[in-house]
Amino acid sequence: MEETIDLEMVDEGEYVINPSFDDELKEISTKKKKVVKKIKGREDEVKIQIGSPSSFKIDNDKTHGWFYRISRKVNIYNYFDEL
Repeated sequence: MEETIDLEMVDEGEYVINPSFDDELKEISTKKKKVVKKIKGREDEVKIQIGSPSSFKIDNDKTHGWFYRISRKVNIYNYFDEL
């Protein structure tokens, strides 16, 4: 079972087939890791831009996928007007 399931992804709540089984799975896994890295890297940029790092978070769940979580205390209008 340890050879079949990607245990690295289990820690993140995802149960996927180990990419070592197939070259196409390896390619998909590599692409996915790059995208997730970009998403997480964007979090620090936005925290600096809105000036309130504790009130902003990029989160992921099975229902919504990746999304911004911003507390109500922050005035985000200036940030989104620049986009």
